Amino acid sequence: MVAVCDPLDRFERKLDLEAHAADILEQVHQKASDTRSTYFSEALRSWGRNFAGRALFIEKDMQAAPETLERITNFLGIRPFPQQVRFKRYNSRGRRRSRLCSHPNLVQNLKGLFEPEYNLLEEILGAAASERLRARRTRCEVPDDFKEVARYLVSHRSCTCFWIPQISR
Repeated sequence: MVAVCDPLDRFERKLDLEAHAADILEQVHQKASDTRSTYFSEALRSWGRNFAGRALFIEKDMQAAPETLERITNFLGIRPFPQQVRFKRYNSRGRRRSRLCSHPNLVQNLKGLFEPEYNLLEEILGAAASERLRARRTRCEVPDDFKEVARYLVSHRSCTCFWIPQISR
């Protein structure tokens, strides 16, 4: 399985983890100039070619959706999860990762930069592509709705989310 994410969300994560310039515009310019940070399309295209039929592409933000879980169990050839099982995501930070979202014009320009990757993700995911991806709504427009948990539950600093299956009784 390959979990893919919104290109701009991935870029923002790289901004947060790798660069700490005081000026957000300078920081974005530096990262956008580095093609390793901006163009993931070739890797996706290659994986699609080399693993056709043997890899399942899913959206990271849709991993807990019932239809995604059904696709996963069908792909793996296993029984469906029991109806009462819910996989929840928890945000360990409880805040935005960078200052990028406070610059809407910059966000729009970056969406244009990533348009080829957005199109490729739609092609790879097909009907399973979410409305959020098709509408190009990033974390800036759709803030995380994860439940916050204490930081001590996260064992690695760069981890921003984890999955805990919960069974309703």
